[in-house]
Amino acid sequence: MSMLYDTVARLCADRGISVTAACKRAGISPGILSDLKNGRKKTISVETARSLADALGVSADELTGGEPTPPSDMLLAYYGEVKDFLDDDDKQDLIAFMRVKAELKKNDKNRDNGTGIG
Repeated sequence: MSMLYDTVARLCADRGISVTAACKRAGISPGILSDLKNGRKKTISVETARSLADALGVSADELTGGEPTPPSDMLLAYYGEVKDFLDDDDKQDLIAFMRVKAELKKNDKNRDNGTGIG
């Protein structure tokens, strides 16, 4: 069994989905991961890795054994999944929301630190 398959299986288990469900989300054939599992393949294409990583909410680097993706990158990865459905007004609304949320968090932190700012 390949290390890549083990990583995919672990990520699926962490998310409470089957490997087959992850393949379906990624739009790839479950046979690709079956081949990895059974040693018939050692690698997958970059495009397949990206699709699978997007379906699992991780970076392709993390999927292939690299460092975990910071949460902000996960947000950007998710944005990639939905960006085609958003118009410019939606994007501006999301940016404004993130700015307000960040300001609220900053104010909460300042209040908790006793700086009196916020």
